[in-house]
Amino acid sequence: MFIAEAISFPWMERRIMSGDTKVVSTEKPVLQLASSSLRLAYSGFTYIAVMMLVVIIGIALSITGRYWSTVVQREKEEELLFRGDQIRKGIERYYKWTAGKHGGQGLYPESLEELLKSKYSGSPKRCLRRIYNDPITGKADWVIFTDPVSKRVMGVRSASNEQPLKTSMFPFMYRDFEGKTKYGDWVFAFKAQPQIQSQPKP
Repeated sequence: MFIAEAISFPWMERRIMSGDTKVVSTEKPVLQLASSSLRLAYSGFTYIAVMMLVVIIGIALSITGRYWSTVVQREKEEELLFRGDQIRKGIERYYKWTAGKHGGQGLYPESLEELLKSKYSGSPKRCLRRIYNDPITGKADWVIFTDPVSKRVMGVRSASNEQPLKTSMFPFMYRDFEGKTKYGDWVFAFKAQPQIQSQPKP
């Protein structure tokens, strides 16, 4: 004869079969449920914290990138002012040197290369150490500024149309650069003063 009795409890079920008692759990213990909830909450918090950290790092990298980009551009501007000024001074030295060889009448060079070795000198006459690269473009692609009469080189300017960061506080020699909207407007040129012819005395 088979006898079965079921007694229900809030968290377990007791079955008695043929004098043999067997306990079967029907619900997870309260502590186990609480532990699972804490793990889920902790996992969610960790995910949010990681996402916030990623966002903060991204913002920091963006600010750092803009800062260093500005620093690099300002250094290039200073180098452009230096190299352009060196070329202008080389043209000035060449003009004054040729003036001593042509009775006071100076000449502009026919090219920048002539500043390294003039054809008017048997030995190399260097008016410029070397042909500099434009620091903005990274190449020696200067736009030549010529004398309207002789068509010779009297200056250079950058081939870049980028907008400069520096718009004021230039040296007096280059005060015309103030307010310019592109590097190509920075013209480094030597303009010789016209000679004054002395009038013969009556």
